[in-house]
Amino acid sequence: MTEANRLDNPRACRSLRNLAAYTKDAAWVAREEAIDGSIEIGKAADLIVLDRNLFEVDVMALHKVRVLLTLLDGEPVYRDAHFAWH
Repeated sequence: MTEANRLDNPRACRSLRNLAAYTKDAAWVAREEAIDGSIEIGKAADLIVLDRNLFEVDVMALHKVRVLLTLLDGEPVYRDAHFAWH
């Protein structure tokens, strides 16, 4: 684990809080936390695959992060042409 990813690093903690705001906290606000917002058995498989680790990207470079794959209910709805997917 790099220094940037350590949970005692204030920047990493801020990144974790931001990620939670867009995932489990958003599901809670929408009252959908039983079916959405985290990766657990029985929940909707809505997720994205990115081309790099968000916790290692400088905030000023976030706009350069590319989505490689998007799944909704476990089904691919977007795939970058260069991303290998069966």
